[in-house]
Amino acid sequence: MYADVDSRGRYSIMDLTPDEFETIRRAIKAFRNGMMMTHTFTGKESDKQYIRATNIQRTLSELP
Repeated sequence: MYADVDSRGRYSIMDLTPDEFETIRRAIKAFRNGMMMTHTFTGKESDKQYIRATNIQRTLSELP
């Protein structure tokens, strides 16, 4: 596994093993669920992080 950065500054995680993929999926799910339980959403950075985590979780769940 390694990280790559494109010209826009976006990070990609490359060459994941199935175990690493599952660890990342579970971590994002836990992060998102923790935010739902502990944060009040006010349009700040926490809102953006929650939306990003939701989008990543949705994308990961659609992968084979």
